[in-house]
Amino acid sequence: MLKPGGLALSVVGPPDPSFAAQVGQPLLAPVMALLSRKIRKQAKKQQVRYSFFFMKANGAQLEKLATLYDNGTLQPVLDRTFPFDQTLDAMAYVEQGHANGKIVITQ
Repeated sequence: MLKPGGLALSVVGPPDPSFAAQVGQPLLAPVMALLSRKIRKQAKKQQVRYSFFFMKANGAQLEKLATLYDNGTLQPVLDRTFPFDQTLDAMAYVEQGHANGKIVITQ
């Protein structure tokens, strides 16, 4: 859930036009705009902004994400919890496109 004016940040979604600048390829911005058009339109409809966050094997970025998580700014969306003996059911649930967030497997 985001408040109007919030920022939907993704590490797995399509890159947005600002990503082209981040990687030093501003000429790719139109391609990135096309790739992210649908999700940016959905975000605008919900009165939030969408941004792609490029993840690298980078300790500083991971530390920043950990800080955001620890202070409650970044909160994972949990969809459902499955007991360990239902792991195959959990995988099927995800593969069928039912998951709207993270799936948790417990012991």
